[in-house]
Amino acid sequence: MLYSPENAYLLGIFDFVKIFLFLAAFLLLAKNWREQKSVFIVSGILLLNIIITAETFSIFIDMDTYSGTDFYLRWVQFDSLSIIAIIIIHLLFRIPHSRVASVVMYLLIINVFFFLAMHIDIIESGNRTHWWLWDLYTPTINIVRLSIVSLMIISAIINMKNKQAIARRFADSAVLK
Repeated sequence: MLYSPENAYLLGIFDFVKIFLFLAAFLLLAKNWREQKSVFIVSGILLLNIIITAETFSIFIDMDTYSGTDFYLRWVQFDSLSIIAIIIIHLLFRIPHSRVASVVMYLLIINVFFFLAMHIDIIESGNRTHWWLWDLYTPTINIVRLSIVSLMIISAIINMKNKQAIARRFADSAVLK
């Protein structure tokens, strides 16, 4: 498995990269939050989720309480809470879900299923023999996280480009008149 003492420092670096990317997505979306309220809300919730649950910022959560049997359930809990928070905030502020927000929630559900599968396999069943689920788990959850942040960053960049194109057209039509 990827989570071993030999790879601990690589995981710390990956944690910082994830936090940096989610912060970048949040800041890009904060610039134009009025146009993309739904994605901005999602980015804020996920940035908070990443900061709280990252191993590098374990000051927020006592990691000893999640040792052993609760390791994978911790990730299920936080991703599920993120999905619920996204839905509740959208409902409270009556903001329609964007496609990006919907895709992000679907990707979080994929992560939740993988965390549950690993919990059932390792903790509940007591399986200690390596099999294909373990090989699929680590890349999948990391690819899903990177897909989520990439989706939000690309959405913010496309929105900025569209905004610039509209401003250019408006400026060109104002000059012609």
